[in-house]
Amino acid sequence: MQPINRRLAAGTLFLSLLGALPAAQAESTRRKKGGTKAASRSGAGSRGVRLKPSPRTTYANGDTPAERQRNEDARLRRECHGRPNSGACLGYAQ
Repeated sequence: MQPINRRLAAGTLFLSLLGALPAAQAESTRRKKGGTKAASRSGAGSRGVRLKPSPRTTYANGDTPAERQRNEDARLRRECHGRPNSGACLGYAQ
């Protein structure tokens, strides 16, 4: 009778472990994805590390790339008026 009790106990233990397996897998998946929902909404890195802001490009005179492009376009429109539509004036001469 003793081997039957051992088998019954082993079977019961096995079934209880199978029932807990999906919950353990869900917990493991949640930890891999970044923890709780509140932690994932913070916008910071996965470990709370502050991200550095992207560097801002400025030129020696203090212009940003957009301001520099506007100034260049205005200069070319001014200088290329009535000139052949080639070289640097391509698209600016009218």
